[in-house]
Amino acid sequence: MAKVQRGISTIEVVLIVIIIGLVGFTGWYSLNAKKNTDKTLATADKSSQTKLTKDQIAAAQVAPIEAAVREHNPELVKANPRLDVRVTEINGDNARGTIGTGESAIPFIAHRDGSSWSVISQGSTKPTKADGLKYNLPASWYSTT
Repeated sequence: MAKVQRGISTIEVVLIVIIIGLVGFTGWYSLNAKKNTDKTLATADKSSQTKLTKDQIAAAQVAPIEAAVREHNPELVKANPRLDVRVTEINGDNARGTIGTGESAIPFIAHRDGSSWSVISQGSTKPTKADGLKYNLPASWYSTT
């Protein structure tokens, strides 16, 4: 009469232990790799973060306005490549300032439409009331008559 085997053999136990060990090792390795990656990214973030000063923020806001003024005045830029453009005030989508220095400084007003700036007024004459309302300029920037 043949013996009926009960339970599991030693080979089956060894295979189950190996499978459980592989699954456990894979999980441990993944968790450890994630921790190392997080630590590396945190270190990289700290080293790459730079706090901008108020002057740097202001320069970043002013640079596109200055570029639009220079683009609007190619003759002045050609005559003086180091043309002094000063933005004195930014109010929402509008900015004003001067081109040049001293008594010969030329006032300008620029407007941002989307992401690009353009000069809407230049010279000693203030924009009309219609332009002021069209571009939503502060009342002191345009002629009210």
